[in-house]
Amino acid sequence: MKTFLVCASFFVACANIPKFALAAPCQGIITVPSDHTIITSAGYPTSYEDYTFCRYVIQGPENQQVRLTFSGVFGVEESPSACAHDKVGVYDPEIASTASAIAARACRPSNSAYTHGPYCGQTAPANAITLRGNRAVVEFCTDYSGTDKGWAIQIEFIPLPTVAPWIVPVITLDKVAAINVLQSPNYPLTYNDRQVAQYIIRNPNRNWIIQLKSKLFDLGSDGGDRLVVLDVTNNVTRTFYGVDQSPQELDYLEIANSAEVHVNFITDASDTYRGFIIEVTSLGCAPNLLACDNNVGCYHPNASCNGVDDCADGSDEKWQYCAPECGSRRRRYCQQTFAALANYRDPTCWQPRLRRHNHLQPMDRLSASHCFTDRTATIWYPAANYRVKLGSQSLDKTAEADGGIFMEIEKIICHPYYRPIDHDVCLLKLKETIPFRKNIAPACLPPQDEPIPPAGTECLTSGWGTRVYSGSASASTHLRQVYVPVVSNEECNRAYDGEINERMMCSGTAAGGLDTCQGDSGGPYVCPLPDGRWALQGVVSFGAGCGDPGVPGVYARTAYFTHWIVDTIAANSN
Repeated sequence: MKTFLVCASFFVACANIPKFALAAPCQGIITVPSDHTIITSAGYPTSYEDYTFCRYVIQGPENQQVRLTFSGVFGVEESPSACAHDKVGVYDPEIASTASAIAARACRPSNSAYTHGPYCGQTAPANAITLRGNRAVVEFCTDYSGTDKGWAIQIEFIPLPTVAPWIVPVITLDKVAAINVLQSPNYPLTYNDRQVAQYIIRNPNRNWIIQLKSKLFDLGSDGGDRLVVLDVTNNVTRTFYGVDQSPQELDYLEIANSAEVHVNFITDASDTYRGFIIEVTSLGCAPNLLACDNNVGCYHPNASCNGVDDCADGSDEKWQYCAPECGSRRRRYCQQTFAALANYRDPTCWQPRLRRHNHLQPMDRLSASHCFTDRTATIWYPAANYRVKLGSQSLDKTAEADGGIFMEIEKIICHPYYRPIDHDVCLLKLKETIPFRKNIAPACLPPQDEPIPPAGTECLTSGWGTRVYSGSASASTHLRQVYVPVVSNEECNRAYDGEINERMMCSGTAAGGLDTCQGDSGGPYVCPLPDGRWALQGVVSFGAGCGDPGVPGVYARTAYFTHWIVDTIAANSN
């Protein structure tokens, strides 16, 4: 068999190796020639050397992807914890998060930086490793404590998978309030790498506002995949990325005076995620106006319930809006959403903005005690520091621009037994009576000591909090809501080491992903009643992380405090 000598400036040793195979001890980088089909550790299959820190850089033809298969015997020194002695691992350069690890010296990054591996012991990975592109970096690290047989990896280059031709969906907004849906390619599976998908939205009536509202938006955190929204009529482009990018994910977008909008979804070569679900609808009224029930005409919220019909159908004066029954949801303004997805954006009529409060009487609201004190509950902040915003969906608009109102707080009354996380409820007495109307309505209060709804009951929580548990994360500018199932207190205590008591209740899922987060404190957790109305069963209190698997969110249980709430309101009524 013909042999030749392979050396590099980083090598401390060179070896004669058979053609189409590469094996050499090293302390640096080896560029694998494109005609080599196998790489092995030095001395394979007898014994490799101590103190090896080596990288094998593989690059194949364009429009191909690398496939690596461990073949033959495999032996890499084991250790009790995660390949702490010797290890072989693989980086995928097409994945942006590996860039810093690849740029560092070999064997310096942590094991978590590997795309595949690390591997050690006596059993090789059973399945082939397919990289996203035509490049791969194999890293081999050994210490001084022992050696083994080593490893061999077969290298193949295979064609990149083809993506089916994209058929451009065209949505025509020909009816006010009709909901159309845009989904990412392949949904509910992950979308494709290296794809451009376009969606066209046509709006024949330019007086109508085009509204885009995401039910799901998950493009990852590396910024490689993006959604570009082009207002063709006005030549305005907006670009949206995944979580923690700037600008952040698409949440809620209104486009005025436009006849056509193009939504372009562009993905890179690395990492795919769940994608998006975006509702597209047309609004016949400006954001600060309410639509008549028959969608013919608009009126200002301040014109509600004043004895004058501003709508031909009289809906601005309906008693159901002006003197509402508690817990009734309003179609369009409080519409149902899918129960299986996180981050819903439909408004809830009983959701105000202070740090989230819930209606009890025309001048009272319920919130969480920890919103009004420091972490030690020794310093309490005065009512003058706060205002309540009602009837609003957006935080980046004034109340007038959003159809909401601000109300002043006369008094904050927190439970006398409050200590951090326990008895976490406060009553807010407002200076004026709440003006109920189509976009402002009360939730019901449960009877004292009513049992916690059965585990698995789908209840609704809402707020303007962050999407992730991070000090740098931004709050949402638009109201979100999500259905999260009730978790029994017994199960919840497994995650909280017995801290959950009868004054609390919990919600969450084993898989995680559905939860409240920072900035949602004091918000409502409402559950359905048999007659179709909704009762305030909980007030957002605390949690470990946000939506972590198997870690529920915790609420102050309203039914424990009903007598205190009613008695406190009576004692403080003028």
